[in-house]
Amino acid sequence: NGNSGTMTLSTGASTGSGTAGDMTLSIGSGVQGQGGSVSVTAGDVVDALSGGVGGDLTLEGGDSNASTGGSSSLSAGASSSADGGTLSLSGGSGATSGGAVSLSGGSGSSGDGGSMSLISGSTTDSSSGAMTMQTPSGGSTGDSGAVSVTTGSASNGNSGTMTLSTG
Repeated sequence: NGNSGTMTLSTGASTGSGTAGDMTLSIGSGVQGQGGSVSVTAGDVVDALSGGVGGDLTLEGGDSNASTGGSSSLSAGASSSADGGTLSLSGGSGATSGGAVSLSGGSGSSGDGGSMSLISGSTTDSSSGAMTMQTPSGGSTGDSGAVSVTTGSASNGNSGTMTLSTG
């Protein structure tokens, strides 16, 4: 019935015009074998009847009141001799509904909102990467998912343009 212990890893805050401390989590490289792996997992709820919610996992860059906020980067590993690593973002499976995936650019107050780009990989010698947008087929009693591509409206300027073109 008790709670498990809490772990906090933090560096000191800066005072005045100083820089706050950095934190580096580094895993060993392999010379001929594999490099070490890193796994960051939020806590599970084991008792199915408890109604508990699994733990959240949040990765974000730092906020700034004076300049640009900190960036976040999530990327798969590169390879000089074989295929690059795969990066997969997916919502969790559910007994009722599956979890949603949302990718959005940041809001701006006096400037522009953040842009979003979905670009397949380029290549120098072969074919560029394909891009597929589709909704799966519906189940035995439901509809397939809708696809909606729209540009925003504008009160004083022009609404956004839409361009669909082949290479």
